Amino acid sequence: MATRFKSVIALLAAVMVVATAACAGDPASDIDSTIEAGIAATMVGVEIEKAVKATMAPSLAMEHYNRAETYFNLGEYEKGIEELNRVIQLDLNDALAYYNRGVGYGKLG
Repeated sequence: MATRFKSVIALLAAVMVVATAACAGDPASDIDSTIEAGIAATMVGVEIEKAVKATMAPSLAMEHYNRAETYFNLGEYEKGIEELNRVIQLDLNDALAYYNRGVGYGKLG
């Protein structure tokens, strides 16, 4: 995970260099390139944010899944279902979360 964060930091540094270079001249005379550099930097930032979320999603999903299991063991099915809903938000293809959520609904009647 540390390697991914190093890559993100390096990419952010590159974006800053590009944005600074684009803004180094007189902004009034080269407003189009300044706007384009800003848009490019924003798009890179969006992609970085997606990548960071993607690397964090599995561990967050596992935390919610563990909470759901604990709630189910305590008989608190509503809270367990809420946690499984969060797992599904993080990973729409997690079949086990769907299954266990169905079990929780079954326990509620």
